Amino acid sequence: MNEWSRNWARFLIAGILLMFSASLISCRGDPYAEGQEMINKGNYNGAAEFFKKKLEKRPDDAMLHNEYGFALMKLHLNKQAQEEYLEAIRLQPEYPEAHFNLGTTLYRLGQNREAVKEFKAAIEQRPSYTEAYNRMGLAYYHDGKFQKAIENFKQAIQMNPANPTYKDNLEKVIRMDEIADKKTTEFFKQDPAVEKPK
Repeated sequence: MNEWSRNWARFLIAGILLMFSASLISCRGDPYAEGQEMINKGNYNGAAEFFKKKLEKRPDDAMLHNEYGFALMKLHLNKQAQEEYLEAIRLQPEYPEAHFNLGTTLYRLGQNREAVKEFKAAIEQRPSYTEAYNRMGLAYYHDGKFQKAIENFKQAIQMNPANPTYKDNLEKVIRMDEIADKKTTEFFKQDPAVEKPK
């Protein structure tokens, strides 16, 4: 066999090994991909079962707890989702997605002050987390803190001006703030014995 033939054979063998390695990797795959694909297709029950089974083998995997929590949240099992996010954060405190998801779950449970803390933690860990500003604005809005909601919606818009949801949220809270100011003013006009707060 001449030198050219030997080099060609080495090249073919290397190519075959590379293809075999790639197919082996795709068979083993990303431990999260199948469950994430189920979530993307709206199969939340399937995703929850998938992540639950994975957690039996890998109970110390923060990302699996976060993904399992997300599937549970999509199933409106917010208390169970909350437990999974807390475990993900316990395992990996610097995990902005888990803080964000926990904040979202707390918001859904009506625990707006606690939700704000988690959104702040997500933003501390990733200052560019635009959606965390938006959700924090929603939590403030539902807690009646319109000015803080406005600040957060403005920050989200500044970071992502193309997102119409952020603009809609800002417009809604500005209207509510104006209505609240008007009602407060009317209340104090009706009863002059009550001093208006300064």
